[in-house]
Amino acid sequence: MRPAVNPVLERELRQRLRGRAAWVSLTLYLVVLGLLLRLVYDVVASSQDLFFGGEFARASAAGRSIFHWLLFVMLGLICFIVPGLTAGAVAGERERQTLVPLQITLLSARSIVVGKLLASLAFVVLLVLAALPFLSVSFLLGGVSVAEVLKGTAMVLVAAVAIAAVALACSSLVRRTQTATVTAYGLVGVLVVGTVVVYGAQRAFDDDFMGTTKPTVLVLNPFVATADVVRGRSQGVDLTSPFTGIQELLRREVFVDGGGGFVDVPGGVVIRPGPGPGPVPPFATAPGGEVIRVVPPDVVGQGAFVPRERRAEVWGLPFWAASLVAFAALTALSLAVAVRRVSVPVRGRSE
Repeated sequence: MRPAVNPVLERELRQRLRGRAAWVSLTLYLVVLGLLLRLVYDVVASSQDLFFGGEFARASAAGRSIFHWLLFVMLGLICFIVPGLTAGAVAGERERQTLVPLQITLLSARSIVVGKLLASLAFVVLLVLAALPFLSVSFLLGGVSVAEVLKGTAMVLVAAVAIAAVALACSSLVRRTQTATVTAYGLVGVLVVGTVVVYGAQRAFDDDFMGTTKPTVLVLNPFVATADVVRGRSQGVDLTSPFTGIQELLRREVFVDGGGGFVDVPGGVVIRPGPGPGPVPPFATAPGGEVIRVVPPDVVGQGAFVPRERRAEVWGLPFWAASLVAFAALTALSLAVAVRRVSVPVRGRSE
């Protein structure tokens, strides 16, 4: 009869969560989030940009800023903690010479890997769930909806699973915990920083001045994926958000000229306000129903670049959906590598 709970998971949870370090870390984590919440609220509420917006505008902007900052800190915590928690899962067993006894038990290699993965994620999930009351403050202030809170939290958890799977694969491929840890942190650095560098280089060498380079290389960047999934409608004010600069990477541009009508061009739409002294509407609908911001003719002059409101797409999907697909594929590949390496050695292949 198979046990109801994975034995590897049960053992790992008891070792990790029974010690004093678990509740001390959780307490410090919540204290930091509480101080951050208070600081962001004070900064946004006292902003002069919202002086004429009234209390509702201040509360709404503060709620969205709090939401963005909390998610950003949670992602940074995941990228910093998860590799360290997971990198020694299999390599540590090799160093202690306990991997072979574990392999010859009735547990399959898949059960061992899944147990190690879930044990590594358990504390991270606890941290994310413990932060939900702070995230709910942004909803109570009116800055975000329940759906946005759930989508942002789900993206953080998906990124945590993918990073943990990558670190587990690194742990299964090497013999030393230190080597596995360095390798895991290096790969996370490639996902977070390297993808942005590569995309920046692509944009720098883009021959098309409209900037038509697809952000495909960014789909595995957890910060960019989260920034896209929590992108909301314009609030009419500049928000104090760490995701603002990241969202600029996905923003497309359109060219505004002084003629009349709309013309489709690769990477954008040429907007030409019609002639005449009449006022030009701040928004207009391009072919296909896309809403584009329009600059008045007296401001346009010979032409100017203005932000485009359409979100980036990759593989025919919204960017955040493409990121989910990419994270799922990365997780599956990493777990397949880990399962193969943890399997009982066969003749011709040594551990």
